[in-house]
Amino acid sequence: MSAVMLLTAGALVALCYDLFRSLRKAYPGHPRWLVHIQDGTFLVISIILLVIVFCFVDFGRIRWYSFALVISGIFIYFLAISPWFGKIITFLLGIPGKIFKIFYKFILKK
Repeated sequence: MSAVMLLTAGALVALCYDLFRSLRKAYPGHPRWLVHIQDGTFLVISIILLVIVFCFVDFGRIRWYSFALVISGIFIYFLAISPWFGKIITFLLGIPGKIFKIFYKFILKK
């Protein structure tokens, strides 16, 4: 049970990274300060998630195999799920920007 939870935690950290990466792909040209804020947000979310999982799984004790399982979950996510999930999320995150461009081009320009 604990191994599955640690693998899942690794996959969730990778999913969070994929969301931030897809956001950057959907809206290119981020200012540098916004990229730093996104990186900091990812770091805080990942740390909170891993601390909660480590406390729940092993009562706060961190063992070497815990990190090995989290890293394995990250690799499994990036090999199995990320190739198609990243494209879907990038497309879905880009829809509001495309709608705004159409709205701006045809309605506000007139």
